[in-house]
This record gives sequence, structure tokens and C-alpha cells, in this order.
Amino acid sequence: MPLVIVPTSYPKLSFAEVAALNKLVSLYVVIMLFEVRFWIRRTFSRILEDGGIAGAEEDITPVSDIFALQGDAHMRKLEKKYLR
Repeated sequence: MPLVIVPTSYPKLSFAEVAALNKLVSLYVVIMLFEVRFWIRRTFSRILEDGGIAGAEEDITPVSDIFALQGDAHMRKLEKKYLR
């Protein structure tokens, strides 16, 4: 059974050290959530200060990027193939 750790509890462990501990799974996604929280607060603060999204638009991920992450191009190909 694997042991799961959250790296923020053990910030000094390197990737190599984690790998050396057999059956250890490290949840690095938690660190990304902390980072996302920072950017969400920053962006919403700017939106509130400006009274709209026009000033924050350059910092906001384009919808096309979100679609690309979700595999939209592949889905469009499948639609063309199967939906007629």
C-alpha cells in the first residue's frame, strides 16, 4: 500500500529523496492549489478595483487555452467523424 504525503508538510524532501522511499506518493498538486489561490485573489482584487475585467484581461487565461487543455481539438475531430 502506498504512503501518501503532502509535500508542504515535508518541504525539504527533494524529488530524488521522495523516489528513494519506495511506494511513496507525493501530492504536488496541493502546492499548485496554493499558487492558484494567490492568482485568484490577485485577479479578483484587480477586477473589484477596476469595476470590471478590462484591466485584468491580460492576466486572465484565454478561453481557447482552457479548451486546448481539455482536448477540444481532439473532440472536434471526433465530432466531424461521428456527428453528421
